[in-house]
Amino acid sequence: MPSSLPSSSPRAIALLLLCTLTAVLALPKNYPRFSVPQQYLEVGQMRAAMEMNPSAILEAQCIDRNVHIVFHDESVAELNICEGGIAGDVKACRGSPVETMGVAGSARFSLKVMAEGATINVAKKRWEA
Repeated sequence: MPSSLPSSSPRAIALLLLCTLTAVLALPKNYPRFSVPQQYLEVGQMRAAMEMNPSAILEAQCIDRNVHIVFHDESVAELNICEGGIAGDVKACRGSPVETMGVAGSARFSLKVMAEGATINVAKKRWEA
C-alpha cells in the first residue's frame, strides 16, 4: 500500500540536524538555561535607580551566584527580615536588633551590625520605594 506522506531524504534530515546543532552550539558555554519574569527585571531597575547612602552598607556578600532565587521568595524574605516580619500594617522592625535574618524558599537575607552599639533600622517604606 503506497504511503501518502513523502519520504524524507537523508540530505534533508542531515541538514535539519546540522542547523539544530549549529543553533545549540552557538550559545555561550555557561549560558543560563532559565528565564526571569519581566517584573523581576523592572524591580531590579527601580532598586538600582534609588538613591542610597553608601556608608549605610559596609559589606554585602553573595553566597552563591549560580543559585536561582525565585522573585516571590525574595520579596517574602525581605518582609521577614525582622523578627515578626514587616508584612501587613507593620511599618518597621520592632526593637533595635543587632542581627536579623529573612528567609523564604530560595532567598535568604542576613543583616549584622558592623560597629559596636549600632542597631539595624529597616523601614518598610525603604524596601517598597
